[in-house]
Amino acid sequence: MDREVIVADYVITADRLRFIMARWRADPEFAERMAKVPPSRFSVEGSTMEGFLDGLEARHGGARTWALEAGVPAEVLDRLVELVLEPPG
Repeated sequence: MDREVIVADYVITADRLRFIMARWRADPEFAERMAKVPPSRFSVEGSTMEGFLDGLEARHGGARTWALEAGVPAEVLDRLVELVLEPPG
């Protein structure tokens, strides 16, 4: 998947974050934990995902390699791609 698509999809989360946060805050267990975390931690920035992808690439050669090293079979990753991604065009 193109890096730009991953970052753009991540940034879309910013539009929905208030709904996600409201749901978590409605759960007493999560609300208690969230109250201890600085609000700045609950933001969505494209640079955050870019840094994550850079680190994943530098340390493991990318997401697929990381997953394979973690024990996910190649067939499972291939099937996941088939199920989740739309064909080009």
